[in-house]
Amino acid sequence: MYKILNILLLICISFTSYAKNSPDKIIQALPSSIGKMTGDPVKSYANKTLGVSKGYNFKRDDITICATVYIFDMGAKHIPDGINSNYVRQAYKYAKIDIDFYEKKGAYKNVNLIEETVHKTHLSENNTALSLSAKYKYIKQKPGCGTSVTSYIYVFAANDHFIKTRITMNSENKTADSIRENFIETITRILSN
Repeated sequence: MYKILNILLLICISFTSYAKNSPDKIIQALPSSIGKMTGDPVKSYANKTLGVSKGYNFKRDDITICATVYIFDMGAKHIPDGINSNYVRQAYKYAKIDIDFYEKKGAYKNVNLIEETVHKTHLSENNTALSLSAKYKYIKQKPGCGTSVTSYIYVFAANDHFIKTRITMNSENKTADSIRENFIETITRILSN
């Protein structure tokens, strides 16, 4: 009798619906500042499938860095972790289309895709998180008329959500690159768990 009850219990547990965390709950894991980047309040979107975002900024002398972390699911019930699903490839494709959209709208000029890579973040000795990554250079028209910038996009999935990070900076030097790299590594470590 106990065997039958145990089997029935296991079957019931197997069919219990999975409730994933909301983007609002996930983004609470992000700190108010990351390294030298100071955070803004969380922004929620009216269309719930677009999730939430949180901006971070750094400005000193001739270096300005703006970053935004987006957590969303586009209505998908389950999104496999990592970068290998069609879902993630589509989210990455749409992140790149956003750049083209702003160029057509006149906000950006002379947009050049510099490189596409798989960015690696070492989480532990035997564990690495991967992000699909693109690097662009363009001239920002409004605001920042005529400012030449470098912009990075990173996309991966974790906890049934897409994590998209966009980092734009007006300067490429060791200081700016170090701040950018520290930021994306920290975001990936926090949100990969």
